[in-house]
Amino acid sequence: MITPGVFAISSGTAEILSDPWTDGVYLLKVNGVESSQLNPDRPETLGFEYMRWAAAVLAHRFAPDAERLRVLHLGGAGCTFARWVTHTWPQAHQLAVELDAGLAELARTHFDLPRAPQLKIRVGEAGQVLAGLREATREVVFRDVFAPADPLSLAPDSPHVTPAHLTGADAAAHAARVLVPGGVYVLNIGGGPDLASVRREVAALTAAFLLTLEAAAPAAHAADVKVMSTVALTPTLGELIPKFESGSGNKLIVVYSTIADLKKRIEAGETADVMILSRAALDGLLTQGKVAEGSIVNVGRSYVAVGVRTGAPKPDIGTVEQLKTALLAAKSISYADPAKGGASGVYFAKVIDRLGIAEQMKSKTVLVPGAEAGELVAKGEVEMGVAQASEIAAVPGAQVVGPLPGDLNSVIVFAVGIGSTSKDPAAARSLIELLTGPTGSAVLKSKGMDPA
Repeated sequence: MITPGVFAISSGTAEILSDPWTDGVYLLKVNGVESSQLNPDRPETLGFEYMRWAAAVLAHRFAPDAERLRVLHLGGAGCTFARWVTHTWPQAHQLAVELDAGLAELARTHFDLPRAPQLKIRVGEAGQVLAGLREATREVVFRDVFAPADPLSLAPDSPHVTPAHLTGADAAAHAARVLVPGGVYVLNIGGGPDLASVRREVAALTAAFLLTLEAAAPAAHAADVKVMSTVALTPTLGELIPKFESGSGNKLIVVYSTIADLKKRIEAGETADVMILSRAALDGLLTQGKVAEGSIVNVGRSYVAVGVRTGAPKPDIGTVEQLKTALLAAKSISYADPAKGGASGVYFAKVIDRLGIAEQMKSKTVLVPGAEAGELVAKGEVEMGVAQASEIAAVPGAQVVGPLPGDLNSVIVFAVGIGSTSKDPAAARSLIELLTGPTGSAVLKSKGMDPA
């Protein structure tokens, strides 16, 4: 429930008031200037026209079932647009950058925003955060930053502009660098009647993004090798990809998701040069003609494990009864949402049902779309996480307690195969050789997985 009122923030005051035109909707004013419209019951509605235009662009560009859409918001305020993104793509991971710490706290405590990993709010200066992000880590960058032209003025009628350091060539170059190929940079741009400032920024954007394309042209590779991989292999592939690309001249394009989701997509016709799934899933795809005959090789074994924050007391889970006691005693727990098809989540949901504690666990369970349980544990957002041991071990700040005990233990054999329609099976085989050879086996072991 949103409570109207005037609140102190770092830069002055923020006011929440009822929208005079729409019942149940609120307006957020920052230092007297309208900043956001908030509809707590209908996040899919956007009152401000520029947000509706931005939404139309993203809805056109990205499919409704897009996986793991990563969105950077430069300017947070009430995070209205971020709530719309979460409603449209529930699995999206978003970072909103807000300069005003008090405003960020107000939004978190009053506006029922999605929690991490769906939405993180970072207090900081937008330009600095943008410059510090790694290359090709976002599908969308949405800039919506305005400040008084006169920094000393808090008058509502004072002209508001986007700070100059966010409109020039450097900022444009950083945005181009941070976006993945095919990513979208959406900007809320203000300007005077002559549009001079708008023209200058368009020129900077054109130069930056054309330079990005030109720089990419000479880096053409012998082949683009598409890989569809379970998220359990993310840490391993993350370390092996640079080795493969530098040694072969090929470029890896990796799609990570749950085993169930990848299998469904492949069965529906999506193709890949290399597929890394469970052995059972690949054997099933082989019978459908989706995997090349004789190409399947076992990669490694992993088990469903319990994890806690590094340094936290390890619960005793040596027996089935001890595991049950530990689960009931935990204040919070996270595992992969079974509805999303994560293998460990599907399995663990059956475990707690078998233990007879499904109802007791519901109120303290945080379901995540993929392999994020270890991340929540490391951040202290949940007390206990259940995931593949390799997924927990790969997260700094998280530690594996151990596998599920007794006959509850579940070992998954992961395997790799070549897609039957691969355009470059030789390149695919070279990747498989790296993954299953001594180098790959050593990396697998370091990431908490037993090599095959």
